[in-house]
Amino acid sequence: MAPHPPPSLIDYLSTQLAASVPGKHDYALHVVRSEPQRSHALFPHATNAKHAKVWHEETLVVLSERRPVPQDAPRGNAAADGTEQPRSVDAETGAAANGEGATASSLSTAPSDTVASTSAATAPPATDSTPESRSNPAAERMHVALIPIAALEASLYFVPSSSCALLYISKVDTTGLSTSPHSPTRTLVSAYIAHALAHPPHGARRLRVHVFARAQGQYLFPGSVDNTATKRVLDDKGLVRWWKATLERACVAAKGESNAPVDPLRWYLVPGLAYLESLPYVPATPGWTYGHPYSSLSSPLHPPSDAPTAHPLPDHVPAFPDDPKSRFLHSLTSSPVSASGTPGDYDDAFRALGSATFSAGLTPAGKLVELERQVERERARLVGGVRGGVEEWWERMAFRQECCAGQLVGFFVVAVGEERAPTMSGEAVPPAAAAEAPPPPTPATPPTTSTSTPNPLPAAAAPGQAAAGGGGAGGEKRAAAEAPKVNVLAPRKKKKKVE
Repeated sequence: MAPHPPPSLIDYLSTQLAASVPGKHDYALHVVRSEPQRSHALFPHATNAKHAKVWHEETLVVLSERRPVPQDAPRGNAAADGTEQPRSVDAETGAAANGEGATASSLSTAPSDTVASTSAATAPPATDSTPESRSNPAAERMHVALIPIAALEASLYFVPSSSCALLYISKVDTTGLSTSPHSPTRTLVSAYIAHALAHPPHGARRLRVHVFARAQGQYLFPGSVDNTATKRVLDDKGLVRWWKATLERACVAAKGESNAPVDPLRWYLVPGLAYLESLPYVPATPGWTYGHPYSSLSSPLHPPSDAPTAHPLPDHVPAFPDDPKSRFLHSLTSSPVSASGTPGDYDDAFRALGSATFSAGLTPAGKLVELERQVERERARLVGGVRGGVEEWWERMAFRQECCAGQLVGFFVVAVGEERAPTMSGEAVPPAAAAEAPPPPTPATPPTTSTSTPNPLPAAAAPGQAAAGGGGAGGEKRAAAEAPKVNVLAPRKKKKKVE
């Protein structure tokens, strides 16, 4: 029997929101995707950058709530309370502001007459009112608007040569305009990640989800930080715990999918803190490994059978936009090209090859050769500057200002389709396994005690014998070296005469 086709992203999100968020709601989902483009900035210094092509696409998911507002309230990019909505998605149609297409879906957990029965402030009656609206003056003065509640922005990278996909959750934000005490943000984010884990995009055999957790007041909705009465902004420790719990929920949901059972591998790391030091802020959870995956998994640009040590650092660490890893890589190369995700990065540099003229008067082919030579010099500078590989790189990463400025940040990686990584020294041990572990054996004889002092002085050597720790001429040289030195060139002090 052929397996059922996987559900679409918007259907899966709608089902999870309707089943997980308690209460009655009238939600609307909008998903905007960009056209896939060639990416040169993800692994700009990779050894096989010419052969391992990387394709990149952006995704924006916006969750809105249908709510009655007065007819004289501003429409379009303004909400009912006057706050500005994100310009990337139109509140009425769900179409992107730059003209790109959007996929919309609606899900309602409330009766259809819930909106119409809600009262509102008085407003002048409309001239084209219907008989039903004339019988209900409150409904006549209202219209239904879409109020954004939460949004998610993600970047998807796909490497066809190795059948590996990398999903980077770049931004998650809320507006604080939800009227429900139950926030749908965690359900939205975990469902999005679970759908990718259970059904990897583009038929990829391997998928890695990357998250960088850094607490800020706002990311996607300008001015939402001012909604202090309704928007709850987590601090640095709370955000790291929130992301770990959200990713764990996504892993459980993906593992429960009948069509594609998966067992995700999970890593997390708080730079600057050892595993035991991180426990007061991020409690241990079974199945999670404290550390990074680059010493356990093969490079995304190479087959999974290759050993992690078979390829250098530039083939392992991706340079995501607005990520501390990309800025650290850029600082190590001293490249004149901007960091990934900023204007003038390697994506812009390679796109500029199609222009007609260059400042140096080179042809596009000559400019390409010059750019490739520059990449090779930067790769050699990067590998030579971090001779310890990924371990030294992550150790130095903890001293970056973004990771040691008094605010905790967290790096998370969830992988499917990979071989199970070996246990690392900092792996969290499940409580059940720790309870079942047998106690250490008790020695049959008690340990011997010593009556000597902690730091005993060496015994004096007998005549003709060397001191302890040395032998023969070596002991004599050591004794001569420890003897007080006399400066024979210093003037001698005159002895006082005793009268």
